[in-house]
Amino acid sequence: MNDDYRDRLEDLIARLPARNLGPRRSATPAEEEPAQE
Repeated sequence: MNDDYRDRLEDLIARLPARNLGPRRSATPAEEEPAQE
C-alpha cells in the first residue's frame, strides 16, 4: 500500500468515534472454559 494512502486511511480511522461493544465474547463455550481461580 502506498504510504500516502496508508497515512490517509490511518487519519480517517483515527477520526471515527470509538464504539463501546461491551465485553468481548470468548470463542470457547463457557462450559468448556477452565474455571478461574
